[in-house]
Amino acid sequence: MKVALFAPNIAPNYGGVWQFILWVMREVGTECDLSLVSPTALFDEVIANQSGADKAPHGIRSEAFRAQVCDRLQYRLLDRQGALAMSSRVPKLVKSTANLIRRKVYGKSVAAAWMLDELASIGTDVAHIPLQFVPCRSLGRQMPYVINPHDYQHEHFPENFPRSQLASRRRIWYEAQRGAAAIVVHSRQTYTDALHYLRVPEERVFYAPYGPLRTFPDPDEATLAHTRKQFALPDRFIFYPARAWPHKNHETLIDAAALLKEKGVHVHIVFTDMDTPYGKQVCAKAADLGLSDQVIATGRASSEEMGALFSLCTMVAVPSLFEQNSGPMLEAIQLGKAVVVSNFPELVASLDNEQLVFDGRSPSDMAQVIDTLWSSDEQRAAVEQRLRLRRDEMSWKPFQDTYRRAYAFAAS
Repeated sequence: MKVALFAPNIAPNYGGVWQFILWVMREVGTECDLSLVSPTALFDEVIANQSGADKAPHGIRSEAFRAQVCDRLQYRLLDRQGALAMSSRVPKLVKSTANLIRRKVYGKSVAAAWMLDELASIGTDVAHIPLQFVPCRSLGRQMPYVINPHDYQHEHFPENFPRSQLASRRRIWYEAQRGAAAIVVHSRQTYTDALHYLRVPEERVFYAPYGPLRTFPDPDEATLAHTRKQFALPDRFIFYPARAWPHKNHETLIDAAALLKEKGVHVHIVFTDMDTPYGKQVCAKAADLGLSDQVIATGRASSEEMGALFSLCTMVAVPSLFEQNSGPMLEAIQLGKAVVVSNFPELVASLDNEQLVFDGRSPSDMAQVIDTLWSSDEQRAAVEQRLRLRRDEMSWKPFQDTYRRAYAFAAS
């Protein structure tokens, strides 16, 4: 059975989806015949993350493919115009016709449609879409597909979304998800939500729990020194790598830091990827509370820098109000690094340690849990030892087995 992981438009700013694809290729791609359709940068990072050359994926680097598609599209249109071939009107005609095809026939991506044609021609049995929606409307007519609804946050926190976006998600996303041959989710909450909002048969929804995984490379001494200097890092800091969206709840972590400062406990916090309106709001709040010297926003860090930040931090915090699961938490578990999380069910189940859980809406509760580990090397060492044991208890085998079952179900 041949499966294509179909991600032609994924860029680094997709954050968790980008990392998710790395996990799928590492954990599932080595277990079955899995091709990858992706931008060159993602394709190359997948190869760099594979454990051996014999396990490198095969597939399509989509930038090169798009260039071929554009050439083919232009050639076809010019060829059909005949007498207009030398006219100055042709470039505009090419552009307008290409846009018309894109909108009316193929959806958003002509390139994606032709990629599907190519995958079908080599005998691909199932497409795996690592998104909430389908990047090419003709997909369902070409082959069965597996889709990943990462969460239904918009149903739980509709106030975070414009009305038009809510309507669009419920129409376009749900149509794509209902059209999938199999739906794979990664939390119990999302499993329940998928059944409730999609109204699909239970046998089409699969739950694949994550295991701990080192997503980023182990840093050498030079990378550690460079990263510390690059971001002017203090000796001790809390690390929260997350794209700045309201549900990620950076503000409550800032409030907790302010409460700790009143008690004489000065915690430094390092954020990444704060270049959003909400991120600017968080940084402004830190300044208003007199915490500017305790908060560092690195911007989007490279894989090497992320590995160094995880290694250098004193502890990891995940104050998010809504998560399917948490990459930073899983990374901390893999490293045996102290981590504290909000009381979202999947995070609590993964950690299996109530000492590390706080009410994500309560700055005082968050401050208390952080202070327990920040101020006591002995407590933190005990937690790290327990997390290393927890890491050994967790496994990616259920994830691998579930995807094999989902692919087989979709193919049948």
